[in-house]
Amino acid sequence: MAEEKIFSTEYTIFQKKINKIMSEKPCKELIESLVELQLYKNAEKDDKKLVFVELYNLLGTEKFYEVLNLLAGKTIKFPEKNDFKETIQIALSYFYKEYYDYEWDKIKDLIGDEEMSTVKFGIKIQQLSRFMDYIGAKLNSKIEREENERPIE
Repeated sequence: MAEEKIFSTEYTIFQKKINKIMSEKPCKELIESLVELQLYKNAEKDDKKLVFVELYNLLGTEKFYEVLNLLAGKTIKFPEKNDFKETIQIALSYFYKEYYDYEWDKIKDLIGDEEMSTVKFGIKIQQLSRFMDYIGAKLNSKIEREENERPIE
């Protein structure tokens, strides 16, 4: 029987212990189903916690655990679906404008949004471009500092 692991990479003692248990008594699907049921039970008194069940099912145990490590105890507000849609449209517009030099009519047609405001997206593209320049300058500065700090051999 193939070795079953919950975590493909073990970063913590907890992850190592879980994988050790799984190697001794392989039952990954059962354990993951029990985890899901426990998440449902946790949501029994608070419907807002049902989103954790959905995330767990979407991400799987390992990725869900990584998200928890990243966000544990923090309150975050996810963007609205339309905000994320606009983010993707800005990225695509930037790509088509900067790499292919397409006109706005062609970009709007490719993105499939004839109502897209070219003025608004033009401004957003300029802002993204300035941000990338800023990040690039910061990275170059960091690289230069690290090179200057390197001992001469």
